[in-house]
Amino acid sequence: MIARGCLIILSVVLLVLQGCVAVQTFPTIARANDTVTLALGSQDGMTKENTQVFFLSDSPDSQQVPVTNIRSIFKLYADKTSDIYNHNSQIMQNLFNYQNHEQWLTIMVLDLPPSLPVGTGVLSITTTAAQTQGLADVNAILVKLEIVEGIGNSNSFNYYLTTGIVSGGGGLEQLEPGNQLIVKPPESDTGGWPSYAVIEIKILPQLYNPYNITNITENNFNIIPQDVSYRTKSKKSVISSYRNNELIVSFLSSNGRLKYFEPRFSVVAISPIIGIDNVQQNITSIRYFDINGNIVPGPPVAEYSTQVIPGPN
Repeated sequence: MIARGCLIILSVVLLVLQGCVAVQTFPTIARANDTVTLALGSQDGMTKENTQVFFLSDSPDSQQVPVTNIRSIFKLYADKTSDIYNHNSQIMQNLFNYQNHEQWLTIMVLDLPPSLPVGTGVLSITTTAAQTQGLADVNAILVKLEIVEGIGNSNSFNYYLTTGIVSGGGGLEQLEPGNQLIVKPPESDTGGWPSYAVIEIKILPQLYNPYNITNITENNFNIIPQDVSYRTKSKKSVISSYRNNELIVSFLSSNGRLKYFEPRFSVVAISPIIGIDNVQQNITSIRYFDINGNIVPGPPVAEYSTQVIPGPN
């Protein structure tokens, strides 16, 4: 369980899940070397590896100071029974039209450098993660922070184990996105696509397999769909198989209400000795079926994209 020091982020969860980017740290006043938390909207694929943070004092002639100790970047999700997932929410419908992914809040935890000028200033964040079209770009937001006298301490985020032993570190790295292949359907309806009963996607995953394991099956993978079905009521389910080095993932809808944007998912290799290689990953084919089992038109492979997340260091 993450320590109570992280709970301060919750007061702005609703605002950020509704498409805003935070404009303040938690806390808003800190010492050099203190730990601060930021809520950064809903960037797609944001990690410690593709993100940089700088502090710039408001003092004249000041220089940017790199904030190199980003402790963790992870996603925070709302309760599935909350208003965020209300099928009738016009806010959520509009946001999905911008974001094209499940609703989450990106949280950054960082330690400030041990030497910073006292006074007011701003944190700037730069990331190559995909931004949400039409909403605030985190790269353009300056987050105010006041530095006061003294040297602080990095928050250890202590927590109690079931044995009653206090442990440090907070387990933040366990919250970060793991090594995965993300399959992304098109972001817009280019063909006036109908609803479907089945969408079948075939992938030729390139694996990190240093020991040349040959007996790989579908049991070596977790298929994790994103929950973007709250608008469609498609009652979707997912099945998968792995044959001849090809992974077949099928999205099923018993009522035939599956929409083109719903097969957005991650492939995670759960074996400790194989992983998803950080190279170009190819979708080999996609087929669409209606409720009667007929093959029908749908977005072509060229309109899909893939992304590999290497996983935390």
